[in-house]
Amino acid sequence: MSQDLSDSQLKDLWRQGKIPVIFKRNKPLPVLARIPFAEGNMEWLRDGRRLKPDWCAQFKAWEIPTA
Repeated sequence: MSQDLSDSQLKDLWRQGKIPVIFKRNKPLPVLARIPFAEGNMEWLRDGRRLKPDWCAQFKAWEIPTA
């Protein structure tokens, strides 16, 4: 996005459940991916890579390696 969003706008965007959201955190933390529930999400996010995505219950999102 080319515009800056306020904290409340970012929270609203993260909490909605229809549009996938990717949040890149500071290193060395992994990327958070919040996507609508579907069978096979983990396999789709993994996309044949060696490392598996982990479910983060705190943020209700997948943690995927930044590499």
